[in-house]
Order: sequence, then structure tokens, then C-alpha cells
Amino acid sequence: MSLNFYWDKVEDADKLHEDDLEWNITQNLAWACMGTGIGKVTADTALELWARLHFWETLHGPLLSTDGETSLYTIEAIRRRIGFTTNVINGPERNPYVETRSKWLRRIGDRFIDDEIWAQRERDKREVAA
Repeated sequence: MSLNFYWDKVEDADKLHEDDLEWNITQNLAWACMGTGIGKVTADTALELWARLHFWETLHGPLLSTDGETSLYTIEAIRRRIGFTTNVINGPERNPYVETRSKWLRRIGDRFIDDEIWAQRERDKREVAA
């Protein structure tokens, strides 16, 4: 299944298309939505989406940057895209998140710990082989 995104309901959406950097942020936001478990940017989800992105980037570094250090996913950039939607499945209207915060944190936390354990085991194997 393809990942689709829609920006036609974003205020001044045509301006996002005119600037390469703004368009890059917009396109990559679709992938970020999938990773955060939030499929659309609304006034209600923008802050939670930004906070989840910030958490992810604190663990792994910027998902999207021009200098490799500074994230382009600022709260202003997220709020600028209110109205942006994806085909990432959204939850019921009373809970617009695909994943609740606790489920998302568990998924991200478990994956981080599993990756760290795997990486250490690989380092241990190389040490023994050397």
C-alpha cells in the first residue's frame, strides 16, 4: 500500500509548493506521521505530533535537517501544516491518534532498546573475532 498525503486543506498550501525547503518538509512529514502514529495535523494534534517528533529526534538525531544537527520539524513548521493529512489510519474522532501515547512510547522504547542490545551483541562478536 502506498503512503499518500494531502495538503489541499492547509492554509496557503500553494506557497508550500513554491519553496523547495518548505516542500521538502511537507513531503517528509508524511513519513513522520507514520512514525509518530498520528495521521493528520490538526489544531488538536499539532503539539502532540511535534512532541513525538522531538522525542524521536532526541533519541536518534534529526529526521530532517539542512545541517545534520538542527531539526526542521519545529512547532511552527508543524502548525504551518494544519490541515495536512495522510492515509495513515486515524483513530476514532474522540481519539485522533493511530496510537495512544503509551502504545507509541512502548513501541518506540522497545525498538530502541532492542536495537541497542543488537548493536552491542554485534560489537561483542567483532571483539571476540579480533
